[in-house]
Amino acid sequence: MWRLLPLLLLLGCPQPDPAPEPEPEDEDDRVVAMIHGGGSEDDDLFARFVDAAGGGHLVTLGAVPDPEDYEYLDWWDGYFVSLGAASAETINALDVGEASTPEVVEALEAADGVFLRGGDQSRYVAWAGTPLHDGLQAAIDRGVVVGGSSAGAAVLGEQAYDARVCGVAAWEALLEPWNSCITFTERFLDLLPDVLVDTHFTERGRLGRLSVFVEFCGAEEVVGVGVDPRTALFVRADGIAEVVGDGTVTLLRPSGDYWFEAGEPAVINGQGLTVLEAGHVVDLSSREVLERPVGVVPVTTAAQPLAWTTPLVLDGDDGSLASAGDVSVDAETGEVVDGDGLLPGTLVVPELYADSDHYESTFEGLQRALAARPDLVAIGIDIYLGGLASPPGELEADPGSYLLVIDGRFAEAAGGRSLEGATLDVVGPPAAWRDPIGPP
Repeated sequence: MWRLLPLLLLLGCPQPDPAPEPEPEDEDDRVVAMIHGGGSEDDDLFARFVDAAGGGHLVTLGAVPDPEDYEYLDWWDGYFVSLGAASAETINALDVGEASTPEVVEALEAADGVFLRGGDQSRYVAWAGTPLHDGLQAAIDRGVVVGGSSAGAAVLGEQAYDARVCGVAAWEALLEPWNSCITFTERFLDLLPDVLVDTHFTERGRLGRLSVFVEFCGAEEVVGVGVDPRTALFVRADGIAEVVGDGTVTLLRPSGDYWFEAGEPAVINGQGLTVLEAGHVVDLSSREVLERPVGVVPVTTAAQPLAWTTPLVLDGDDGSLASAGDVSVDAETGEVVDGDGLLPGTLVVPELYADSDHYESTFEGLQRALAARPDLVAIGIDIYLGGLASPPGELEADPGSYLLVIDGRFAEAAGGRSLEGATLDVVGPPAAWRDPIGPP
């Protein structure tokens, strides 16, 4: 009897089902790109990139001049391994010859993830047609995740500002859109369709230049993606992207309604502007925000027309104009305080590009002010430039000047530093900006 007991127990007790086979990962959910805005490294953020590469072999690409004098040429190798990568190596290819060695091809064939470091994107687009370039695209085609920071991120989109001639500041692009420094490379990589990337975004006040860039790139399908330092946009194969990090990601959609004349400031009407903090999930194809973090809520108040009663001269060198609106932004600290209300319904920002040390304060303060008060219209006036605000709601720029106008009154959601669905206009002669809602 005792010998039969194990058999009886076996026959009488239900046996557990075999472990289910793991479901294959949805191809659309796979992270294909990390667009990093530059600056210092955030361990959690870059660990996420390593995880997207499956913790495998990471290859860092760069084009560092005089690598023998560059103390930390292979710093990324140890960093990625410390974050969980199985192994890592760095390839520095400053010219076509260095981008054409067998070692380059072998490294990219073995890569589970590829990272393009910061530097100079003109050196990256010079790789076009080399074995390195072909190997990088082949890695993308087989599903390897690709990340880029600063200049390395700038070449990830279908359209890339390549800086082949020279760099251009935001105010230079706004004053002269036909600036010879504004050049583009199309389809350097087949990775992020209809995307144009700009980095170090808020800290260098690059909203103005991205507004020019996206119009140059033509089609309404293009989206400008401006990413702050210590911030990244992780993009999946289906175009769904998540904002991660300390700063914001700005999405700018061209309107196709612009006027660029040689030697004259830009005129741009009605670009779509969205600023997103960490926790936002957005569809880059439709521009639809799919998820929001706590604190960012739909805007429910009806947009009100402007009701200016007295003309006001807008002098970009007059710092006292910062108090002319309902709220004011301190140019050095970014602190938002109450204004005098000379131009009700507005936020006035003079000395827009007065000091590069405070671009971040100026533009971050502007973001936070509009996120807290999306019922306002922000008016940015650059140093040496000017214009006129006339009742009940009309703006004109002086000859050779431009005004940057962000209208938050049509926003769909706001909070923190986030603002969804605002509009951006660049006002320059001979055009004038008139309140789209009309007179009160």
